[in-house]
Amino acid sequence: MQPGLGLAAQPFYLDTRGGTVLCWWHAPAQPAVAHPVLMCPTWGDEEIGAYAGWRALANSLALQGVPVLRLDLPGEGDSLPRAAGASAWSSWLDALDDAALALLQVSGSPKVHLLGLRLGALLAAQLADRLRQRADQVASLLLLAPVASGRAFCGRRDC
Repeated sequence: MQPGLGLAAQPFYLDTRGGTVLCWWHAPAQPAVAHPVLMCPTWGDEEIGAYAGWRALANSLALQGVPVLRLDLPGEGDSLPRAAGASAWSSWLDALDDAALALLQVSGSPKVHLLGLRLGALLAAQLADRLRQRADQVASLLLLAPVASGRAFCGRRDC
């Protein structure tokens, strides 16, 4: 592989409690860290604007030896609609929770690094609380430009 070209991400669908989500697995050629990263995306127009940069960050991390899983939230991007009757927020959080558990199982790691962008930062923080209460499965939590409130950010009651 030529430097700078990046690694090809492997797309797949994952069935979660929140709905079926499209995921991309960015596997490093040579793992250099003990724990994988789960990227928790933002939402709406911000997600569209951040998509290329988010993908580039995942590729860059994989090139440095960091295994990364990123996904489209239920009902967003190329994921299928969220679970019937569930709020967007609970569907998104359940999907991220199930993705984290799948990532831990596949990687064999006892912990995961959580990386959240904007609204995804709030989701990552709540997910970290769930994972810590369940089995202390969080290696680190990195929040990029977190929003103060999901409701204020979304402007809707179901977010």
